[in-house]
Amino acid sequence: MKLLQEVPDLSEEEKAVAEGDREMLNKLIEKYKDVAPPPVPNERYIFNPPALPSSRGKMLPVVPLSKEPS
Repeated sequence: MKLLQEVPDLSEEEKAVAEGDREMLNKLIEKYKDVAPPPVPNERYIFNPPALPSSRGKMLPVVPLSKEPS
């Protein structure tokens, strides 16, 4: 499998997941569910700006849409 050839430092658990072992995938999800994600290097890597705290940007006004006459 090409994935295993490109990433040689996989653990046995990770190799099983890469080969399609769903039970092992669920075990790994449980194992790592409380591990915090790594910090974002800078703001250009944030792809979900609405999830940012309100202190990090200006809130935009909500503008209602109206139908235009045809």
